[in-house]
Formats: sequence, C-alpha cells, structure tokens
Amino acid sequence: MKRWALALAGALVVGACGGGAALERSAPERPVWVELTPAARESLYFVGICTDLPTYQEALRCARGEAMTDVAAWVGARFSSYVYDQATEESRSAGSVMYLDADVFLADVRRSDTYHEVQQTDYGTRSYYVSVLVAYPRDAAELEKARIEETTVRAERLVEQAVERVPGVAGEGRWGAAMEVLLATAGEVAVSRNLRRAGHAARLTNLAEALVTPLQLDASTEDRGVEVRASYKGVTAAGVPVQCIAGSVQVTAVTDDEGRAVCELAASLPGGTGRVIARPEIMGYLDSVPPGASELANTLGKLLDRAVEVELSEPLDLELVLSGGRDCEPAIQVLRERLGGAGVRMIGFVKGVPSLEVSCEVGVGSRSGGLYTATARGTLALKAAEHRGADVLAPVNGLGASVSAAREDALLKLGNELAVSALKLLGDLDDQGEN
Repeated sequence: MKRWALALAGALVVGACGGGAALERSAPERPVWVELTPAARESLYFVGICTDLPTYQEALRCARGEAMTDVAAWVGARFSSYVYDQATEESRSAGSVMYLDADVFLADVRRSDTYHEVQQTDYGTRSYYVSVLVAYPRDAAELEKARIEETTVRAERLVEQAVERVPGVAGEGRWGAAMEVLLATAGEVAVSRNLRRAGHAARLTNLAEALVTPLQLDASTEDRGVEVRASYKGVTAAGVPVQCIAGSVQVTAVTDDEGRAVCELAASLPGGTGRVIARPEIMGYLDSVPPGASELANTLGKLLDRAVEVELSEPLDLELVLSGGRDCEPAIQVLRERLGGAGVRMIGFVKGVPSLEVSCEVGVGSRSGGLYTATARGTLALKAAEHRGADVLAPVNGLGASVSAAREDALLKLGNELAVSALKLLGDLDDQGEN
C-alpha cells in the first residue's frame, strides 16, 4: 500500500471511529513525514501507521511492525503486512510475531520519530492512532541486502546438493549418513537471512519423506537378545539407530555395514523371555531439527511406524509364594508387574516350576515435622531343582503426610527393590542352566 494512501486510510479510520476531535495529540499537528516520507542521501526512511487499537503500546508495536515490513521488503525479505479492511485483534497479533524475525538482521534500523492521537470511540473507550518513522543508514541497508542475497544463494546451493546427494548415499547402504547430511543441511539453511528458508524446509521435508518411507526393519531372536536388520529400497541400511523395548527395559544399538544391530537383553530378561518392540530411535534426530521446522520433525516422527515385534521365547513360568507379611500387597503388586514386563509368567504350584518365596514386613516410625516415616524390609528365596538362591534386602524408608501414605511409599520402593533382586536371581538360574 502506498504511504500516502495508508496515511489517508488511517485518517479516515480514526475520524470514523473517534466520533469527534482528538482527546490527545503528541504534537499540535500531524508531522509532514506522516504523509510524505522523507528522502535523504545518507539514510532510507520508512513510515508505519496503525489505527483503532485499544492501547498505546499495541498501536506502537503495530506501527513499528508496519515500518519494518517495508524495510524488510527493501532489503529483499518477504513479510506480510496487516490487512486493514479486516484488521481484527487476531490478525494483528499474529502479524506482529512475523516482524520479530526481521529484527534479527535489521538491527541498524532506528526509530526517528513517533506521533500519536487518542480518540474516544462511540462506546466511550479510547482508540489510539500511532505513526512511526524509522531510519535505516543507506550503507548498512545495502550491505544487509547483499548479505541476504548471498545467504539465500548459498542456502539454495546447499539444498540442491542435498537433494542430489542424499538418495545416492542411502542407495549405497549408508542410510544413517544420508540422514546426517539432510539434518546438517536443514541446520545450515534455517537462518533468518535465508529469504527462501520456508521453501527450503519444504524441500528437505520431502527429502526426509523419501528416506523414511522405504526404510524397513525386521527382527528375530539372537541367543537371548534381538537381532534387528534394516533395509532401504532393497539394500542394507547402515547407521540406523534402533531401540529395543521390553517392558521397562530399553536397549539401543546402531546397524552396522550389513544393516544389522543386536540388542543384548540377557542381563535384564530372565531366560530370554518376553515380547520385544524394535523401532528406530529418533530422539537424536529430533534434537537436530532446527526451530520452526515442524513439518520436518513430523516426518521424522513417522520412523516410529517402522516398529516391529518379536517374541524371544516362551514365557518363564514361576510360582510366587508370599511367606509372610500379608499387608505388603503394594510391594508384591509392583514385583508382579516388573516380572511380568520381563517375560515371567506367575502361575500356581506346578511340579518342576521354580518357586520364588517372598517375605515382607513394614513398620511405621515416628512423626518428623508434618510427615510420618515408615520402613519396609523384604527377603527372597528362589528354589528350582538343584538351584537355590536367596537375598536379604536392605531396609527402605518411606515418607507421607499420613501413616497410610508413609507405608505405601515405603512398600512401593520395596517392590522395586524386590523386582531388581528377583531378576538377578532368575538371571543366575538361567546362567546355571546354560552351564
């Protein structure tokens, strides 16, 4: 919009909504620069005008944003200005955010003058009109324009190189290296001086889609672990980070040059039992996505759809016997859940099935300040054919605002300690069976 037309439109709007003479002016008359932008050899001048806003600060920010829009347009940036015939609060607020980006690389712009008027609306409220004059040293403006053009050209070159290189690297079996190139390029082009960064981000998102969609994972048992194989368009995919999840146990590995990775789970899953989910590990990738590239992050998130499941073996059957402490049910429940997540199936007495005997007790101590204390103790005894194992756990303490809360806190902690000990005893049993 031409500045004289904008100024005229602003005057008409103020007159229309104000319903009378101005209640307040920052000067007896509107400055000449409001309708006639100054011209000078050493500086470029730009005028921004905003009207019909409820506070001075809002109108000032809006007017400065309008001026900065024109400054950015002069150096080559593309920022949307306000639509005056549909100037709702929402559109003004949304527009003001866009100008913050211009401030990053237009630091030499200075506000030279400000003029404002206050009108009373038909509803009895105050309406603000603000005009802002900003100056941009011509030398700095021309230098910035050259920098922006150079940055944009370089970013375009980097994106072109990535588009050409990434599919070839992945096709050679180096899928992880291809993803590194893509993310490194995204970081390089996501800078404020790159005028086409939105378009570049879109192209890199499409490139990521071409990497993500053809990736396939297969999983199978490997001793007491899981072997994961990754492929991309029929070739092995090296450098793919994978995560194997079995209950609360998580193990990560990276596929080798043959597209193979092994998740060692023996230390955590007794008998090599349980269902394991194998999927790409994406947190490292998401951490590398530059701010504002949400579509790229969403595309990388689709890697989780490549998850596969594998059963290591039949569940390990175990008889769980509570020999003492019937009031310790919260601890026993935690123990059951942890063992179940590790692939252990609790059953009734069956001849030849290992038996895990648990003893538990909990006592409430004195009150300390506003909290009660409680202490829980437990022992474990594993019996299986020729094997015996036992463990006496160190006491664990709980706190709570009431006696029952303190007891429950102590028992929940004890349940986790019981689970850790039980898994160790079962692991020892499994090792003895192998030997």
